[in-house]
Amino acid sequence: VPAGGLKVLMLLLECPKGLSVNIRVFRGNVVKPEALRSATSSGPYRRGCCYLRLENLAAGPYILVLSTFRQGLCAEYRLAWHSPREVEFRPQPYPFADGALAHPLRCAVKTVTVGEHVRLQLRPSAKSISRVSVRLQTHCVGGALPMLWLSTENTHQNLRRCELLSLADAEQYFQFCGAVVILLAELLPGESYELEAKIPRHLGGRNE
Repeated sequence: VPAGGLKVLMLLLECPKGLSVNIRVFRGNVVKPEALRSATSSGPYRRGCCYLRLENLAAGPYILVLSTFRQGLCAEYRLAWHSPREVEFRPQPYPFADGALAHPLRCAVKTVTVGEHVRLQLRPSAKSISRVSVRLQTHCVGGALPMLWLSTENTHQNLRRCELLSLADAEQYFQFCGAVVILLAELLPGESYELEAKIPRHLGGRNE
């Protein structure tokens, strides 16, 4: 939302396939579990389309979450918005997605074996800030949290932004599905970064 805010923003989500859909809007750069109650929703899931009117929006970033009622259903959709001023929209990396990401988001996969300490060098090729999310998926659902950490190789340069789950939420999510995530990180062009990942050898559940 641009400087000065918006008096009104109208959002319309249409799904030609007729799936039941919903819009939720979160304020901030990422969506975290504790923000669910403060999110604004289009209401009950509606078949084929839904509508959300927002008023007196403060300037700053917001996240739109478009979802279907049943998990795992995918279909083409159309999102239309109406506002008295120009609003910038862009795709948001999302570490909880299980499968293909929406264009133009891209996904790279690296296999990590149990006990292996992997260090990956990242160097953004884009001329502007790159936004990434990371997911380390295991077959374990108990024991110590696997390590997933992003840092800059320049000791005098801190990460511009790196959003993580709280420790309590990270532990609960790992116990539920065996994964740890980096919600969002912003990488500066020309800088070098290191992504570290390690799965402990002694974990509860399936040790694969």
